[in-house]
Amino acid sequence: MDERKKKWVAWAAAAAIFVVLMLVTPAIPQDEDYHDFADQRSLFLGIPNTLNVISNIPFLFVGLAGLILCHYKNYFRLCSQGELWSWTLFFAGVTAVGVGSTYYHLNPNNATLVWDRLPMTIAFTSIVAIFIIERIDVRAGTKSLAPLVIAGALSILYWSFFDDLRPYAVIQFVPCIVIPVMAIVIPPMYTHSSYWLWAAAFYLLAKVEEAADKPIYRWTHETVSGHTLKHLCAAMVPVFLTLMLAKRTIEPGRYAIQPVQFHRRSPFSTTPRHLDSHCRRRLSPPPVLGESCCAGAGDSPIHRFPCARSSMEPPWATAAAETSQGTTPPLPDEILMEVLARLPAKSVGRFRAASREWCATLSSRAPLRQPPRPAGERAEPPRANPGCCSLRPGPPPTTATSTPGGLAVR
Repeated sequence: MDERKKKWVAWAAAAAIFVVLMLVTPAIPQDEDYHDFADQRSLFLGIPNTLNVISNIPFLFVGLAGLILCHYKNYFRLCSQGELWSWTLFFAGVTAVGVGSTYYHLNPNNATLVWDRLPMTIAFTSIVAIFIIERIDVRAGTKSLAPLVIAGALSILYWSFFDDLRPYAVIQFVPCIVIPVMAIVIPPMYTHSSYWLWAAAFYLLAKVEEAADKPIYRWTHETVSGHTLKHLCAAMVPVFLTLMLAKRTIEPGRYAIQPVQFHRRSPFSTTPRHLDSHCRRRLSPPPVLGESCCAGAGDSPIHRFPCARSSMEPPWATAAAETSQGTTPPLPDEILMEVLARLPAKSVGRFRAASREWCATLSSRAPLRQPPRPAGERAEPPRANPGCCSLRPGPPPTTATSTPGGLAVR
């Protein structure tokens, strides 16, 4: 059985299990006592359920921060279009939770509860798609994003029209079981994966506080209720995930079970150019401890990780290593040298900030355009400049001179 058939069988089995559960289990109506919260005080400005209302503010701020960082110069260094859209929907759902939950707690009833639960299902289903992308298959996770979000929205509509919480319970609690299991069993593609377990622990704590709303209110001498603490603990989930996105890098030698092969970009590609380039950079070999990029490479937040290689060999000398890792070198050596020879000297000089090997190559005294060599003769790579990209004083700045044979960088 090929991979495509296995995926269809898995989805069909999941749908069959859901149908069987719907047939053999009784309907779960919404309990009206759910809206009877322990803390119903109006502390200031006449806001009913004051603490339950203002405790939703962290969702709004964390969600907006995550949305901005997702799209601001690819700060989170997301590697595919599926990751970008999944995390965007997750943080959009978190932001909407801050608005919808505030609206619900101002007037708690079943009609307003819809706008509290709908954004939560968007966040839950987006997390499932993210885990499929990162741990199993990038393409399958990307394709499952829309069906999962639609299924979550349909579960809310089903409860709203038929007063049955079974589909919503599946959408909410299945990720709580599946995500920690996948986080433990399946090797992570990224570092800092322990943040997933911290997020799951805080969400579990939030559910316990929600169930113990009135006892916690009594234990704290009517200072704060369990429902208020539930909001604060649940808001820690996107906080931990935001920290994880900001800190993580790809684990050396770890990829998704079905990794995407990054080939030369097609003119019809729908993936943004900054995602293509940073995926290639992140899939490069791990750096040597203690080495960092040369000057100019860390000006942007998306270039804050070390150089991929520690050797001083030219970029084209690592084409075989890149091919063995599943990436295709962007250009042959001859074409690359021809392109560099036709560029202005000032632009060529700026390329030294790209990486250590580019710095070493372009700082050498070998001309970019060399005379023709006899057939079968191998070109020697230019010697590295020991002062390039280091903290020690290097040679004087390079100057460009024009020679009859072409452009030379000196």
